[in-house]
Amino acid sequence: MIKNQWNIFPLSLYSYMTALAIGLLMACSSSRPKSDRQNQVANSKEDAAKMAGPRQSGVDFIASGNLPSAWSLYLDFDKDFRFYGDAKEVYVSNAVKPKLANSEKQVFEVNTTVGKMLITVYATSCEQGQKVDVDIAGKLYSGCGSYQVDSRLPGEWTLRFIDQELLDDKDYPNGLPVIRIDEQLTSGQVFDGCNQFRVQVLNQGDRIQLSNWRGTKKSCPAIKTVVLFQTWLSEKLVNIRLEEDMLTLYLQNDSRLLFRKK
Repeated sequence: MIKNQWNIFPLSLYSYMTALAIGLLMACSSSRPKSDRQNQVANSKEDAAKMAGPRQSGVDFIASGNLPSAWSLYLDFDKDFRFYGDAKEVYVSNAVKPKLANSEKQVFEVNTTVGKMLITVYATSCEQGQKVDVDIAGKLYSGCGSYQVDSRLPGEWTLRFIDQELLDDKDYPNGLPVIRIDEQLTSGQVFDGCNQFRVQVLNQGDRIQLSNWRGTKKSCPAIKTVVLFQTWLSEKLVNIRLEEDMLTLYLQNDSRLLFRKK
């Protein structure tokens, strides 16, 4: 696949059955490395979502609608974007970062063989999440979409490692840093080893953002996580990974924070 270039192809009965068979084989072979699975003949995000569930298949955002006709959209921010439109045509692109992102909307732009495609995810709510428009060469598709949140996130997470370094309790006389996320995945609390904060939580598939930090203002210059949290975690949209009772946050300075669930 050429980067940022969309391919268009009809899903014949033969290709659909082939993709489905490969998808089922992949689901049964959990021990196969992810890289091997990705090298198989590309079965659609829609098939993967039906078989394993959207979050398990890596989909971060799903949208659909019936204007001007039935369509669906699957965004995997780490891999690819897939749009299913008229005549069962599939438009596939490598994932791209938003061309525009503010409090009102996010806009993604890619090129297709028929012209530019603009995907707009609005903050405005609708019946099934957020309003979504997809403009393909001037043809507008409208509907609703939602981020695929992870139900394992709520709870209390204690920081145990920064990269490969195990935190020593002696360096944190007030207790180890903690992130608490409420059941609704909309708010929580952060303790950076010195100060307590109330925060807003935004979960977008394999990413999370902790914003609007409000709390105490003690001075604890000797505690490493104070600066780390304020500089690289506060207000930042960071990638996450969940494995059993472990949560890893990948910060933008290439640091990794490994938390264990209480």
